[in-house]
Amino acid sequence: MIKNKVGVIFLVSILTLAGIGISYAGFTDTIYVYGEVDTATVDIDWIGWYSGTWVFKIWGFEETPDKIPPYFDNVELYDLDDEILIYNGFENNFQGQNNLETSVISWAEDHNGQAELVSSAYAGPGGMHPDPTGVDKQYDVDMTYDNLFPCIDFCADFIFHYDGSIPAKIDVADIFTFDTWLKELWNMYQKQPNEGFGAWVEAYRAYPHIVNGGPITGWTIDYDDPVDVGYQLHQCYYVYVKLCIHLPQDNIYQGLSGKFFGKIGVKQWNDQCQEQVDLPPVVEITDITFDVGEAYIEAVATDDYGIVSTGWRWEYNGGMQAASGTVVPPELMQIIATMINPVTGPNKIIMYAFDTAGQYGEDVADILITEVIQ
Repeated sequence: MIKNKVGVIFLVSILTLAGIGISYAGFTDTIYVYGEVDTATVDIDWIGWYSGTWVFKIWGFEETPDKIPPYFDNVELYDLDDEILIYNGFENNFQGQNNLETSVISWAEDHNGQAELVSSAYAGPGGMHPDPTGVDKQYDVDMTYDNLFPCIDFCADFIFHYDGSIPAKIDVADIFTFDTWLKELWNMYQKQPNEGFGAWVEAYRAYPHIVNGGPITGWTIDYDDPVDVGYQLHQCYYVYVKLCIHLPQDNIYQGLSGKFFGKIGVKQWNDQCQEQVDLPPVVEITDITFDVGEAYIEAVATDDYGIVSTGWRWEYNGGMQAASGTVVPPELMQIIATMINPVTGPNKIIMYAFDTAGQYGEDVADILITEVIQ
């Protein structure tokens, strides 16, 4: 009887351990995983097609030519006492402005006339230039406007290609300049575009001419499909951009020169994602203190993503002084301060800042000094 009881106890112990399954679990297996992760791209590329406006004076014809050679695209011939030929098109057709000029001069000579390039507006591959902060920067496109005069829209143009893998939209198209007269032209068109005077940007869908998978040989511009900020871009879209200047007939626009800085930016387009708006920096002049012969100006610049550079300009009768500095790393708030020696008459102080997206903000103080106390 004792033996049987021991056997029963031993059997119960084995069943109990088997049920727990801890000490005797000796079977295992493994699956190893390797992976790669790629994220979407939002890319815009400048391509090698640039166009412009070239104005030639042509004269001396025994008979005004009534036909323009077919290789001239978008040409107007004004039948005046001294005829003017206006060529608008892609300089790639001539592999550069010099060849274009040579072609027009040869065409005039073939008709017993003469031709001379008198003014132009054209775009081309960008180079290194000082940006608004004074630091050299590589620009994608260079635009040149030479000897502009009233009555004609001078447009320098280029084409960009959207090569991103997801839909995007144009979220910024800005032009910035320190030159007062260029600012006036820009504001002039914004206020009264129907007048046709000033400076403005136009953009349209463009379609390349490609035969049997070869290189691009030309373009069709869809002027019925304008592109604006907020326009949705898809992969392989081409956009034709033109910056035009049309001077009023006013003597104040004679003999002027200036520089401007521009940018076009794109961002992801996704209606399901919460919109993240990157606002330009806000600059506020907070203090102006006068002392003997001096004025101290202080401003505060703030931004939702970060200030990367600040600066100030002092404009007065017949002169200007400017200074700028770089903020490293980007800061959400930055103090801008300067000391000047104001002069009799109007003094203008501009305190400005740029944010991480390159957006510009400023505040202006106009100070009229009737007497400088030393």
